[in-house]
Amino acid sequence: MDLGISDKVKPILEEVKNFIDVEILPLEQEYHAEIAKGDRWTFTDRQTEILETLKTKAKARNLWNFFLTHWEGGYGLNTVEYAYIAEETGRSFFVSRSIQLLRA
Repeated sequence: MDLGISDKVKPILEEVKNFIDVEILPLEQEYHAEIAKGDRWTFTDRQTEILETLKTKAKARNLWNFFLTHWEGGYGLNTVEYAYIAEETGRSFFVSRSIQLLRA
């Protein structure tokens, strides 16, 4: 069994890496700074704005719901391919919320 990065997932993984570096990481410090401003159990208006903006951008780039099968409108990644995406998204606290890595 080949556990390397497949040709199918290479471009997806590069797009995810780029999205995280360009769109998500620059907002991470601001997002975390908001925690001290409000109730720790709810999002501040700015946190919600950040998350919703990132979700919209991720959907526009088709970086959304990687766990879905082809029949459900997803990429149809196998477990190993999905693992590479999941590993990359672990670089940031709120990537999974931004690109809907987890089913909500």
